[in-house]
Amino acid sequence: MDGSAGSVKPARSAYARHDWPVWRELCIQIATGCRPGAAMRFDPAQQWLGDVLDLQSRTKVRTNKRNPQLPVIEPLKPILTGWVQLPQEQAASRKTWWRKARVVLGLPDEVIAYTIRLTVLNYLEDGGVPRKQIEGAAGHAANGTTARHYLHCDPRKAPKLEAALTKFWGEACRSSSSMKAAITRMGLSSDT
Repeated sequence: MDGSAGSVKPARSAYARHDWPVWRELCIQIATGCRPGAAMRFDPAQQWLGDVLDLQSRTKVRTNKRNPQLPVIEPLKPILTGWVQLPQEQAASRKTWWRKARVVLGLPDEVIAYTIRLTVLNYLEDGGVPRKQIEGAAGHAANGTTARHYLHCDPRKAPKLEAALTKFWGEACRSSSSMKAAITRMGLSSDT
């Protein structure tokens, strides 16, 4: 897979709707481009801060990898609201789920959770989002001391990032609906 915007996200999100915890995690990944682990540990009751998502889990020990704060796109808000009202248990691993999804959907072994991250970040770059906002969304600190300590991407001041994430979400949802219909027509389900 090349990581382009249309590569794998439709199949994933359609298949995941049969497994609500996974679907919610995929929604976070599609809406933010976050690391899969950050999506798995995401707790909206703690990390949804109004117009910002803080993807750094309160339960994860801090390492050199940091998870960013990102703007909340409008279409994600109802999902977050439902998630807060009906919390889910956090899974330890999604390897089995990904393996089953690949088999059911006929996807190659290269399709992994990080493929969503790669796709989203490439989409942002292709859409002309400023590099600083992409690096901020990815949780990547610049190499220099000034950039690392003083020049941070403020999610409230990143309209191009928010617009591109919203557009990506819309494209993913349109693709997912058609893929879900195709899966239903074929008689496939997550139990396959």
